[in-house]
Amino acid sequence: MKDKRFQIGKWVAILGIVIGLVVYLGYCIKIFQLMQMDSDYSNLILEASDILHGNFFMNGWTQTGISFFTTDMLYYLIAVAFIGICQELCFFAWFSVVIF
Repeated sequence: MKDKRFQIGKWVAILGIVIGLVVYLGYCIKIFQLMQMDSDYSNLILEASDILHGNFFMNGWTQTGISFFTTDMLYYLIAVAFIGICQELCFFAWFSVVIF
């Protein structure tokens, strides 16, 4: 009988975590919709597009001292490959910030 209570409690905990994550994701999406795109995020979107078009070493680009290639650029590359260049890609920028 105790094992059955433990199993029910385990599933209740898992369900609570899933519901909490869904609520948090909904909150993040609502906050992201209120924010405007700035030049930092649009620059990363253009860089991802340029990389996908063959400019792997970013020739002709002036880069800052901070490199986003190991953290954020992977998300932008995937998003630009599937969606293309559009303002909705800003969501992926802020989502990657939430992950890190």
